[in-house]
Amino acid sequence: MKFVHLANVELGAKGPAIPRISVDFPKARLEDFQKALNLCRTEKADALLITGNLFGSVPTEEDLKMVDGLLSECVGLKTVILPGLKDGVVAGCAYTTYQWESNTTVFAGDCIQRVYIKKLNCEITGCGYCEETWSKVRPELMARGKKGAIQILLLPFLGKDDGEVSFETADTFAFPADYAGIGQRVLIAGPNGSTTYSPGTMEPEFFTDKPQHGCYLVDIEAKGQKVSLHTEFRLLSSKELLTIKVSAHKALTYEDTEKQIRDSIVILGGSHIYKILLQGEASPSLYMKRDHLFEIGNIVEIKDETDRDATIEDLKDEGDGTDVIALFLKGLADVGDDDVRKKAMEFGVEALLRKDAEDEQ
Repeated sequence: MKFVHLANVELGAKGPAIPRISVDFPKARLEDFQKALNLCRTEKADALLITGNLFGSVPTEEDLKMVDGLLSECVGLKTVILPGLKDGVVAGCAYTTYQWESNTTVFAGDCIQRVYIKKLNCEITGCGYCEETWSKVRPELMARGKKGAIQILLLPFLGKDDGEVSFETADTFAFPADYAGIGQRVLIAGPNGSTTYSPGTMEPEFFTDKPQHGCYLVDIEAKGQKVSLHTEFRLLSSKELLTIKVSAHKALTYEDTEKQIRDSIVILGGSHIYKILLQGEASPSLYMKRDHLFEIGNIVEIKDETDRDATIEDLKDEGDGTDVIALFLKGLADVGDDDVRKKAMEFGVEALLRKDAEDEQ
């Protein structure tokens, strides 16, 4: 049996509310899902397993019809969908009424569900998320099913959510699954070295995300009393959250820095989202104009770890004697308290820089 395991596609979601980026997240998410379906076709997968958050919110009938149409194009594909925390089942939602034309099963109840795929000799056990899931479902009720069948366990997440009862790691591994898939971002090691597999998020959301956003391609086969398992992660998203480090020094002007960053983006790829990390000792021009780096595009954060004290000292000597910042800094030279002087210098320079930026606009 060969199947594709993915999660957290979040169709329709706009993505992280981060200023200064121009990514069309709804379009990107749909393209990611289509890539997963293309993988199912090219690899001749028998099944597609989705462990939570196929949609970014509770889907409408129109949403399900769109996905149903795409799945119908994958001839012979069995799809199992588990609603997650974001698209979980609520009373009267389309998940509970929609009639699928494709070969699709939704684990949308408030109980453990199981489907047996005869031609694959595979039994899939799991539970999607709904309003009452974690208050009713008990892991101890999960027992291995049909003897000799490949056993797959699917859950949208592990652990506790907002204090509600949920599946704990130890309880989950009491179920003797040959493959356990969840929707969380991280792999969780179980007893005896067993592992749950998580594809993570389809699109990057935070700089703490692992640099992989895609799905698992899994080959699993029952050989007598033993089961052979081969898993391979396939990257689907073309975007990552990447950090560009700049080693600043007095001779490196703002213009030099901007060119260095632009060149790096050309090499790394213009579709990614970036954070800029400034280290070392910035030149006065870089220090004063660093916020202009946002204008390059798709930069969500500029983290300044440069030696500000040294740079501010250099700013005193800038200009022709009438420069406002230089005059301000020189005026603080006689302040006796070092801590007070340094804070006044930094906050004052920041205020003057903001004023300059406003004047330029």
